Amino acid sequence: MVKFTRTQYSAPQKSREEIVQDYKEEQDYRQNIDDIERRRKDMMRMQKQRIRDMQRR
Repeated sequence: MVKFTRTQYSAPQKSREEIVQDYKEEQDYRQNIDDIERRRKDMMRMQKQRIRDMQRR
């Protein structure tokens, strides 16, 4: 267990607003990634369906 003294901990302290902003940006980013993944899967499904339709004719 490492104990940090005040002198060792020199990372700049973020204000509460900055932390909240970072959190929101992170959430937005994850949401976008999820949306992109979903869209990509839908595209794949559509393509497979199209190929099947072509083969049927």
